[in-house]
Amino acid sequence: MAASEKLEKSISTIKYFLFCLDVVTFGLGVTVLGLSVWLWVEDEFSDIIDYLNISIVYLGLYIIMLKSFLVVLVSLFACAAALLENVFFLLINSIAQLVLFVVGLLGAAVLLTFTTVGSSIQSDINNSMVNYILWYPNSDWANGRLSEIQENVGCCGGSGPNDYVTRWKPLPTECRDSVTGNAFFYGCMDEVTWYLESRCYWITGLTLLLCFFHVLNAVCSFILLQAVRKEEEESGGRYK
Repeated sequence: MAASEKLEKSISTIKYFLFCLDVVTFGLGVTVLGLSVWLWVEDEFSDIIDYLNISIVYLGLYIIMLKSFLVVLVSLFACAAALLENVFFLLINSIAQLVLFVVGLLGAAVLLTFTTVGSSIQSDINNSMVNYILWYPNSDWANGRLSEIQENVGCCGGSGPNDYVTRWKPLPTECRDSVTGNAFFYGCMDEVTWYLESRCYWITGLTLLLCFFHVLNAVCSFILLQAVRKEEEESGGRYK
């Protein structure tokens, strides 16, 4: 009798811990989804991506958006599975949490791959900037894009001001600090990468935190599943 009561108490403890964990996961999922959508629709961010032809950055963002949407749905299901103490639902939840863990790691890895210094995207940024500089100052189209990128990010050329100098091009006003009048030291290849990294930092960090919660959730769900099965066996197979 004492063993039965101890088992029931353990089940109750795990159940409510799992429920609270699911609520926190739900909140984090909503937060990551909101941040991802906001970044996706932000005009300055999307313009820089489009002008520099680096839409590959969106790939990691899309994966995280899809994953965080699924997190919201799965968290609601997980809450029900925990409260109902349903063996089948708990098994499904454990599998779903592991799948979300893998997808989350994939999304974070892809996003980091294309938003950090040293990544392949830097050469794409440099090539796009040099292409615009070749058309400068005779093309209004190129002038406008160079102006917007360099002014918003605070950079000059692809790898630096020498991209203009070596091509006998005048330095545009946007290439200079408005206070000192000196040309920006860093090129857009580095500054844009740092810009992307700073914008994606919180999204990537929260996604990795969610991955930790998915593992914890899967383990707790499996433990609760085993405890419920044991209780059913001890009670002659009767369901709660």
